[in-house]
Amino acid sequence: SQQANVIAPAPATAQPNDWSGRQLWDARYMKEQEDIDPDTFDWIVSADSVVHELSDVKDVAYTARILDIGCGNSEFCEVACSAGYRHLVGIDFSAPVIQTMRQRSAALALQDRISYHIADAT
Repeated sequence: SQQANVIAPAPATAQPNDWSGRQLWDARYMKEQEDIDPDTFDWIVSADSVVHELSDVKDVAYTARILDIGCGNSEFCEVACSAGYRHLVGIDFSAPVIQTMRQRSAALALQDRISYHIADAT
């Protein structure tokens, strides 16, 4: 399994709209669709760290419904499934990344536990 990259938030000098535009993210994810083995990104903390927090620290039940807002191409839902969680939903406003995530979920036979939807949470 590929190790997820963890990257820092936008530099303080960046303007807020540099990262908030749908066109920027659509272009990024469409370019990544061309890659044979695209990278995955978990912003700020790794998916493993979040799942550890849910299961070991907060004792969230494996039957809980979990929403990943702005999921992008994070492995969070997949890692959570591996840990035993059964009801995960990822949302993002970028249609290309949702298409990729749906395909990845189906390829891993996780579509009965993970669903991905185009949605804008702003």
